[in-house]
Amino acid sequence: MANVKQILEAVDGAMTTIKNIADTPGINLIPYVSTLSSVIGGVHMAYTAGKNIEPYITAIKDTYTVPGSPTPADIAALDARIADLVAQVQAPLPAPEEGEED
Repeated sequence: MANVKQILEAVDGAMTTIKNIADTPGINLIPYVSTLSSVIGGVHMAYTAGKNIEPYITAIKDTYTVPGSPTPADIAALDARIADLVAQVQAPLPAPEEGEED
């Protein structure tokens, strides 16, 4: 399971990338910041639910800390991955089996 240092390093790397993108004239920061916000919220939700978040921490690093800016396809892929994680966490519990309490 990811430790706090790994999580903070991933978020720090993403924030550094966003800062570098912000220094580039004409770039719309909203997709980069929005995705990072979704990632942080989704990972927190999954962590609270006891899910393994390490693959998502790696995905943050892979998306934001590779040389150069993340492409729109990179951002879309990360968004989709986090949406899937959130859907898993928020999925309703299965109906109780016979003899099981509600």
